[in-house]
Amino acid sequence: MLQVCQPRQPCFKLALHFDDNRLVAAMVRSGRSGWYYRVLSEGELGAGDRVELIDRPQPSFPFTRLIEFVNFGRANSVELLALSRMEEATSRLRQKAAEKLAAEPRA
Repeated sequence: MLQVCQPRQPCFKLALHFDDNRLVAAMVRSGRSGWYYRVLSEGELGAGDRVELIDRPQPSFPFTRLIEFVNFGRANSVELLALSRMEEATSRLRQKAAEKLAAEPRA
């Protein structure tokens, strides 16, 4: 059983492969992203195997918002608070959200 835990950012190797140093920035601007999985229970998965969604633990926090946060730091204080407490997100993302929330000016 797998769980999506963070968006994936394109790296320099993509630009090298296609010999285009603008590719990484273009991918980030597009808002398209892959993702990293966390393994919840071990098993085997192969090419062509069926993948089934079992649970969506954060239906009010779409993956596209995680991409915005990771790539551009865009999130409002409600989203930052939610992300800082989101067990499904990586500890790095939770910490980044908490730090950004703590740095926001108080009203």
